[in-house]
Amino acid sequence: MQCTRFLKYSIIFSIFLALSQIAGSVKSQNSEIYVSFPLVDTVYTDSPIIWRIALRNNSGGTLLGHTNGFRIYSNSGIEWPLPTIDTLDFSFEPGGGWKKRMDGIVSMYSAVTGSGSDTLGIGSFNLNGIGFEDGFDRDVLEIRIPFPGIHHKYHGALICLDSSYYWVNEWLWSTTVGEVRPDWSGPHCYTIVYPGPHPPPLCPASLNFDHCSDVAYQFQISSQVDTPAVFFQLISGPGEIDSLTGLWTYSPTINDVGTALSIEVAAIDTTGANFSWYPCTISLNFTNIAPQFSSGCDTLVVLEYSESAVVDFDVGAGDCDTNIFYIGGVNTTPAGSYGIDSATGLFTFSSTYADSGIDYTFLIFVTDGSDADSCEIIVRVNCCDGIRGDYNGDSDDANILDLTFLVDYIFRGSGISGFCPTENDINSDGNSSNILDLTYLVDWIFRAGPAPGPC
Repeated sequence: MQCTRFLKYSIIFSIFLALSQIAGSVKSQNSEIYVSFPLVDTVYTDSPIIWRIALRNNSGGTLLGHTNGFRIYSNSGIEWPLPTIDTLDFSFEPGGGWKKRMDGIVSMYSAVTGSGSDTLGIGSFNLNGIGFEDGFDRDVLEIRIPFPGIHHKYHGALICLDSSYYWVNEWLWSTTVGEVRPDWSGPHCYTIVYPGPHPPPLCPASLNFDHCSDVAYQFQISSQVDTPAVFFQLISGPGEIDSLTGLWTYSPTINDVGTALSIEVAAIDTTGANFSWYPCTISLNFTNIAPQFSSGCDTLVVLEYSESAVVDFDVGAGDCDTNIFYIGGVNTTPAGSYGIDSATGLFTFSSTYADSGIDYTFLIFVTDGSDADSCEIIVRVNCCDGIRGDYNGDSDDANILDLTFLVDYIFRGSGISGFCPTENDINSDGNSSNILDLTYLVDWIFRAGPAPGPC
């Protein structure tokens, strides 16, 4: 179909969503698919061509699934690089992006040759996502003819963007208020213009920022001697840009650290025959100062059973983030109680007799939500309270009651706890609670033998 109508500055691509069906018909509301960029009736040679497609849902329900198809065509015999269609990333905005809203997203292409007519579209469905709520209104899709765009030999020709019906021969939106069969108001056509040579914008490959402060970058073009009427537009990515000054600003968060983010900005010159635009894509890298332990690490805490320990973990000077402390694990679970204050890093341990003779190795972590540091602390609970040979655990020196316990253990298989190997090794030979210990204890009690040594 020959296109004779140009897309004017305020023209939108309208689709009317259905709210209710009456006698098999669908009522229309002011819900639509529209082009938000470019808002001019001209495209330019030797550079990418980008259409930004926005979705406005005023249906009164949530959009749960949709198919939208488009056709790029020209009857002037021109050629262009193979076009693409893709979803836009707006995951940084409230409500989240496509992945949070739709479970399945499919890009579709048909007869894409770079000349004559190329058909492409996006289909999506929602099972567990939140869909596109009533009142949603922002850019969602991007159709792109990539660099080097259309050759300047086609100056004066037309290229058009129209709807394309595929699969079920109609666009279809599924909402919580019913099925929607929208109309399309196109076709919309653009004159191809060769603007002549022009200076490119100043565009670094990447920018590095600290995530704790508001950030800014001043976009400029390399020369404005003959191009006084330049304005800037943020095509994709987070933040805002002043269209007159080119100052881009953004308020990052800890979630931006390590996330692949970029911005694409166009510098647009609207001065007569010199009209041109220059897209600039910059990778954004947000840095973080990771927390690091400054005290409390690699500490050996020695306790007698029934005693408590307190260790104050601390971190050095970091950045704006709140640090959170937690215990990542322990080599064996203590019988006593233990814990760490997540805000202050204060570690506490209260031992019992059952903890006696055990070294507990705790792995302690601190994190700021992006990075983490770890260290170990060892808590050793002594089990020998003074003199060896307290087999019955009554805290008295070795006596006839301890001898009874030891006899029961060796000859009757009962009567001794075995919690404390050191205390139960009365002869200090490294082997606890055996016949040699019994002989030693008998000699001590009845034959004035050598006294048990200290623990």
